[in-house]
Amino acid sequence: MGMNNALRWYILRVISNAETSIALEVEKQLKDAGLWKDIYQTLVVSKKIEVVRRGVRQQINEKLFPGYVFVRLILTDSLSDVIRNTSRVLGFLGNDSGPQCLSDEEVEKMLHQASQEVSPSSVPRTLEVGQIIKISGGLFSAMEGMIESKDLLKQRVKVSISILGRLTAVDLGFDQVEIIEE
Repeated sequence: MGMNNALRWYILRVISNAETSIALEVEKQLKDAGLWKDIYQTLVVSKKIEVVRRGVRQQINEKLFPGYVFVRLILTDSLSDVIRNTSRVLGFLGNDSGPQCLSDEEVEKMLHQASQEVSPSSVPRTLEVGQIIKISGGLFSAMEGMIESKDLLKQRVKVSISILGRLTAVDLGFDQVEIIEE
């Protein structure tokens, strides 16, 4: 069975923060072109997490793969062209030999991870962009800085600190920062 007639998962690189609307747009474009089949799927992997903001517990959907949409289809040149030409789609994840595909098992595993309950007390959930933290490990230990961005998958944050009077961004693990209690 060749690549062309197999139902496979592919990964699309897309503009961040619009994953869900881009997934719907990809479906719409394929339907308009008459290329969509009932067995095809688009997927944005997110996880329901509990966060505490200003003392209030909230449930939010956090995307586990910001900037990526998964599509399950039988990839043909015409499908590939329509997808690539959909606005805000940057292209397929892959290399010179073509789009990379994932097995159903790999996708099942990702979805299983996403469905795992995460306790609200775990550190990453309480780290928010814009928050002032104290660095608790490494070269910049005891310095204070502000969180610029966080990456849940890699369990890392980018923190802006002042070195010799200039703001510098440093990349730290969740375990290297402490929240300064108000």
